[in-house]
Amino acid sequence: MSLFAPNAVPATDSNPDNLAVQLGTKFVPAKSGQVVGVRFYKGTTNTGTHTGSLWSASGTRLAEATFGTESAGGWQSAYFATPVSVTAGTTYVISYQAPNGNYSSTGAFFSAPYVNGDLSAPATSNGVYAYGNDLFPSNSYNATNYWVDPLVVFDTTTPTPTPTPTPTATYTTLFPDTATPANPDWNDPASIEVGVTFSSTIAGKINGVRFYKGATNIGTHVGSLWSSTGTLLASGTFTSETATGWQTLLFTTPVAITAGTTYVASYRAPNGQYSADLNAFSAALTASTLQVPASGANYTYGSGFPNNSSPHNYWVDVLFSP
Repeated sequence: MSLFAPNAVPATDSNPDNLAVQLGTKFVPAKSGQVVGVRFYKGTTNTGTHTGSLWSASGTRLAEATFGTESAGGWQSAYFATPVSVTAGTTYVISYQAPNGNYSSTGAFFSAPYVNGDLSAPATSNGVYAYGNDLFPSNSYNATNYWVDPLVVFDTTTPTPTPTPTPTATYTTLFPDTATPANPDWNDPASIEVGVTFSSTIAGKINGVRFYKGATNIGTHVGSLWSSTGTLLASGTFTSETATGWQTLLFTTPVAITAGTTYVASYRAPNGQYSADLNAFSAALTASTLQVPASGANYTYGSGFPNNSSPHNYWVDVLFSP
């Protein structure tokens, strides 16, 4: 989850301040969990390479990531290579570097504490900034919100619902039908295309794709098969979905694939609530004749070819036959 709503927008899109600056938000989790990444609201003149960081309250950097393919404006997200465990009731700082300034802001936003579920932002000396490059942001002015947000996953003891069986008995898949994600409802508040890179040791056909659906993953889902360079090979819309569990799409025409060639299967989560297992692809996965390389997951915000790699398993699967 995150502090701010997916449709939240700043009062000022781009401040006419062109100095390099680190901008951040103090936040406190109400229960222990993991910070998996950072996002910030980008104004249309906020250019350059952006990096995001997680800090302790005393200024120790705990994680850093570089933002990859960004849109022209709006919310941008980056994920840390390794999630960082955070402790309930402890203050942390999430920040990003705006190398050319022109950052977004809302004055007097933190005049009172801000709370969203299990995350809160204290009112005392929040948000924070530091002019220069790669510095811990510890200054504050007018309780200004610079629209920097942590991406947090909290532990849950809620039983995972039993998946509905899908017609995969004649297909080879990456995951067994009984497999379930550790985080079935990872709340990333933005439309996103998530996928998996795979290859087969033998030639065959991809008959369709499937994905694991959590209870909050609503909306119309579209599944796709791509070449490794982003050529769309097949696509279709999932229909007759169940409330949770594995959802299956069979392509109108199966796609022939070549042994040893890399492909990408994906689906679009229009509201951002997809399933995820953190660092599940830190090592390669082999399932019969199918293989996924290390960091073989893929994503892109919006729709289209997911060209950003990730070590996290987003629970996208293929239906392969030799």
